[in-house]
Amino acid sequence: MIGRVKKTLAFLVSCTMLTTSTAVYAADTDAVVGKLSMDTSSYTMAPGGIYDFKASVSSSVLKQEDVKVWSSRDGIAKVARVAGTGKYRITGLKAGITYITSEIKGVHASIKVTVESGAKPHGVTSWTTSLIHQSDLSSTVNVTFPEGTNLMGIAALLEKNHVCSASDVLAAAKSTQFDSYSFIASLSNASSRYYKLEGYLFPDTYNFYKGDSAANALKRMLNNMQNKLTSIQTQAAAQGMTVDQVLTMASLIQAEASSTSDMYLVSSVLHNRLTNGAAHDTPKLQFDSTVYYPYRVKSEAPAGFTSTYDTYNFSGLPAGPICSPGASAIDAALHPTSTDYYYFCHSASGTAYYAATLDEHNQNLIIAGLR
Repeated sequence: MIGRVKKTLAFLVSCTMLTTSTAVYAADTDAVVGKLSMDTSSYTMAPGGIYDFKASVSSSVLKQEDVKVWSSRDGIAKVARVAGTGKYRITGLKAGITYITSEIKGVHASIKVTVESGAKPHGVTSWTTSLIHQSDLSSTVNVTFPEGTNLMGIAALLEKNHVCSASDVLAAAKSTQFDSYSFIASLSNASSRYYKLEGYLFPDTYNFYKGDSAANALKRMLNNMQNKLTSIQTQAAAQGMTVDQVLTMASLIQAEASSTSDMYLVSSVLHNRLTNGAAHDTPKLQFDSTVYYPYRVKSEAPAGFTSTYDTYNFSGLPAGPICSPGASAIDAALHPTSTDYYYFCHSASGTAYYAATLDEHNQNLIIAGLR
């Protein structure tokens, strides 16, 4: 099997609900150079309903176009700029709670939005305001982590962008200092993993302080994953899986698939081999993407290195995820296409070939130019 990692997800970090009308996010001793304000502190709406609000920046050195606005759970509600008005529109999608967050240079102002079936629009009109300090303008950097980036890649990107050293990130990712997160503390085989945090750092674009600690940087990413886990946990439980199993499967799918649509077929092979592989002479997953993990390829690994995650050597899933899967790969792990496929391969151009039998697979290898 041949792995292909191609996608980049780029919507910004975790959201924080403001509990008072004014919050300060930088040191009080820094010069205040502006304010970021939102005109509602909470709102309740029905699915299909819309609500317009204003998020504005008051500053001599920043522009309205610098403000980014997003929903922490797009499945509950989505938000988009209303062209030419300086306002943003929330659209309710389904029952649940989300936080709509405005961000500029790492400074946030947030509102809580509840979507309830049959609810009449109800808002609490108020202003939530965050002060922008001089230090906010010069000491932050946005870093994008593409889907499928592994822990070593995340560490390299953080160092490249002058957030913290790669060695500090790798050391922290093995430590117990993040066990305050229940989804990390609950890992039953942490000692068998190269990095405890692998797979739990959601691929996204984050705003970091330059020269920050590895712990603070990783907490930003873990907080983002924590916001997404409720939905994943519910869907996983409905299918008799744990969150860790879903993320491990999703990481394999992310590493092996050549496109989003291909993910669901790769997932079908994965599920088929896990549930009934022995009866079809495929008792092991044999995913190439696991052979040199935590390295990407052989050339990155030390001479003579043998990975304990190599799925050619044992049956079942590896000890944990092998990279950070994106939303599509997670969805594919939860909802595989129903097939009788037990084999797949990809040509050098990424064209996928699937087979139910070894004979068909061998023919596909020839067609794909792999033999």
